[in-house]
Amino acid sequence: MMVSSVRIEIVAEKISYIRNMVEAIRSLPLSSYDDFAADARNAAAAESYLRRALEALFDLGRHILAKAFATAPAEYKQIAEGLASPPDLASVFQLYEQRASRPEMQSQAL
Repeated sequence: MMVSSVRIEIVAEKISYIRNMVEAIRSLPLSSYDDFAADARNAAAAESYLRRALEALFDLGRHILAKAFATAPAEYKQIAEGLASPPDLASVFQLYEQRASRPEMQSQAL
């Protein structure tokens, strides 16, 4: 597998999606267990939002590993291990943050 560019559009899209799922969890009645448990649909909704957020997080990790480090993990465990091991991961995120803060750079790949 060949190293290529991390696509900022994909990174931004996944981060936005994850934030939306976290906000959806926060919108559930979380003030007390009784409030939460009063409607059985809350547990199902929370589980769904959390699962979708985690899937997007792992998809983002897989994209970064594939594009920046030329690895193709097949399982979530491999994605977590791969993200924990490369020494250059902090620089990938730093570059993303720099480009995300400059509108003229947002359409370019990392």
